[in-house]
Amino acid sequence: MKKIKEGDVYYFNWTTDYIKRSKTYEGSLRHCIEGMVVAKKMNGKMYLIDTYWGVNNTRGRSFELKDISKDIEIEYYCNLNKIEKPKESEPERYYREEDIITLHGQHSCHKSCIYKYIKKGAKRNKEVMINYLNERMLEKEREIDYAKDEIERCKTKIEKIKEGDIDIYL
Repeated sequence: MKKIKEGDVYYFNWTTDYIKRSKTYEGSLRHCIEGMVVAKKMNGKMYLIDTYWGVNNTRGRSFELKDISKDIEIEYYCNLNKIEKPKESEPERYYREEDIITLHGQHSCHKSCIYKYIKKGAKRNKEVMINYLNERMLEKEREIDYAKDEIERCKTKIEKIKEGDIDIYL
């Protein structure tokens, strides 16, 4: 296993052995646990802190490094020191997918629990931006087509009502 550095982010899961030893329902082991941890030094010791309550919040469940492999399994994802908050609120419109890092809390239950970052030094990508705008235009063209169809349906209903058929749904 690579040396854990402050700011490292890992996906984590309970080991099968720990689940058996805990003698509890596996779902209860996941209560208020995100499954993503951040390495943080506190009181001279390195801890892995779960991100359920936020990426930079130390209130989450924490694990000492000695717990790794005995109780939890981890898989490296990124390091907070190598990513930055983009100035754009929706970076997927501007950057390549491989340049975007998504961190989350509370199982991404709300948009405010999803934190989008980009790799430091990532540049906006013309192709991504053009693809986004092309998709947006197609979406708007579909909306226009739907609106035109709806106008025709309304005109047909108006004609029926004028002819005396008022037993129709509007």
